[in-house]
Amino acid sequence: MALTHTKGELGLGSSCLGSHDVIARSIDRPIELRCVKGRVWLTEEGCLDDILLDAGDIFTTERRGRLVVQALESEACLNVRLLDRTPRFGDALRRWLDRLVHS
Repeated sequence: MALTHTKGELGLGSSCLGSHDVIARSIDRPIELRCVKGRVWLTEEGCLDDILLDAGDIFTTERRGRLVVQALESEACLNVRLLDRTPRFGDALRRWLDRLVHS
């Protein structure tokens, strides 16, 4: 997996970002991001939604491609876990329909 960043690193396990650090990473398997400290903004390639995570929030990537994460406060820490499953079609369809209805 290629990794591009400005200060900080997003890898499996714990990753911390300094104030306004940005990380962009190509992902090819689903990962779970748990915000442990601070607040982060993230977006996935091909997804029009921006996601904000506060401490305690969890986000699971839905697609392959580029993932961009930025710390919005002085420091943010994430726990990153590789998921051993591929997203199920029914789950993806349900999320897509939910977005369509709420747009």
